[in-house]
Amino acid sequence: MCQVLAKEMEMSKVFIIEHPRNNIDVSKAKDFGKIVYLFDREDRRCSAWDHKKFGRTVLGRLKELDYNPEEDYICIVGAVLIMINSIIAIAQSHETFTILLFNSIEDTYIPKVFKKG
Repeated sequence: MCQVLAKEMEMSKVFIIEHPRNNIDVSKAKDFGKIVYLFDREDRRCSAWDHKKFGRTVLGRLKELDYNPEEDYICIVGAVLIMINSIIAIAQSHETFTILLFNSIEDTYIPKVFKKG
């Protein structure tokens, strides 16, 4: 059972929309899969204030990086506006997806599944 679970987690990816500030450690998200950043620090992307264009950009990058909402995770870390716009775009495009929220009391990430309806 543990080997099967470990194998499944190896296949999963943890998507982080943007690199967090240097004082934020996201290494515990690796417990859920390989960390993949949507945008590198050097990337020039549209403003998150243009929510429709930003949402399309996020969805495009997720598609390029083979995001699978059934297996992969979206890690909630970073600027609030970027997280809100990203989650709205993902929710409008997928029936089900899972986010990772950091629980500072337990010092770990907790998965939360979102389903339409």
